[in-house]
Amino acid sequence: MDERLQRLQNSAVEGDVDALYSMVAKDPLVLERIDEMSFVTTPLHAAVSGGKIHFVKEILNLKPSFVGKRDHLGRGLLHLALEGKHLQEGRSPGDSEVEEKYQELVTWLIRTHPGLIRVKAKGMVTPLHYAAQLDDEINLADFLYVCPSSIEDFTVKSETAIHVAIKNWSFKAFKVLFGWLRHFDKEEILKWEDEEGNNALHTAISENQPEVGEILRGAKAKRASQLNLLNRLGNLIINRIPLEVQNVVLVVAILIATATYQAALSPPGGLWQDEVEMATNNTSVINNTSAISFSSIFLNPNIFYRGRSQLQAGHMIQGSPAHFFFLILNTLAFSTSVTTIIVLINGLPFSKIIGLSTNFDRVCLLFCRN
Repeated sequence: MDERLQRLQNSAVEGDVDALYSMVAKDPLVLERIDEMSFVTTPLHAAVSGGKIHFVKEILNLKPSFVGKRDHLGRGLLHLALEGKHLQEGRSPGDSEVEEKYQELVTWLIRTHPGLIRVKAKGMVTPLHYAAQLDDEINLADFLYVCPSSIEDFTVKSETAIHVAIKNWSFKAFKVLFGWLRHFDKEEILKWEDEEGNNALHTAISENQPEVGEILRGAKAKRASQLNLLNRLGNLIINRIPLEVQNVVLVVAILIATATYQAALSPPGGLWQDEVEMATNNTSVINNTSAISFSSIFLNPNIFYRGRSQLQAGHMIQGSPAHFFFLILNTLAFSTSVTTIIVLINGLPFSKIIGLSTNFDRVCLLFCRN
């Protein structure tokens, strides 16, 4: 290997950005010569393998075309980042800082270059397959969220990510994949066969995994919510959203819920304070009383009974179709904001109690409107 290229590789492993720019200053074509090679371990690959995110960003800024380069095994950047994250056996169990750096790198790569998720290495293994093999449920959920079509990729042995997860006893990865397929009505992928003619169920049986087999057998009869798979996938995705963004959404949802709740208690035109009865022998009073309209009768079907007209206390004074639609839209806005609040507080202390009380409040409000 060229001496300059070797020095550049060493700088990448160490994450020495100053050395990178120093070599580029001395030899402006050093990166160009690397780019001419089809399959090569570039300094970018070395930096990704070492988890040096700053070096990765700097060299991609200088040479964006490096992002599509693959090494001699066909591995892309995500393959190397996942490999680096999971090569933790030699490190102490408490050393989570290194793993966090790799996770930050993986997250940045799929956000800026989502196409990397479908790069195929040796054996036509994509990062999705690799994450399934490593039982990496967090990145598996992220890959599916960013690139849903990656679930359709096959290995050279015609294996889907489901096959890979089952064959490697990656149960957490299997549950994420299964829940995603159920949620997006992609369960036909469970029937896809590998080169040996085995679908997901056949693979589970041959691998002697009864728990996986039972889940697959009951796939047509059970809801994903009963298996807690959809909630698991949803939580994984929500947890990847920055906390500050979640806080902003929560504040906005609370403001909308407050505004719509207040609008329901004090609708336009106000409410009748007392009950009033007006004797009448026919329904011509509808045409002679501006306070009662067709939508008022529709919303309050008992307004007429036994030849008498009754204006009930607590009901809207104005009953035009416009106010009828106001009630519908206001109810939808309130329900949507309350649902958003429940989703965002899920997992927090007393979240189930808060969610239950919030739902009680929603039901009470609906009854109060009738």
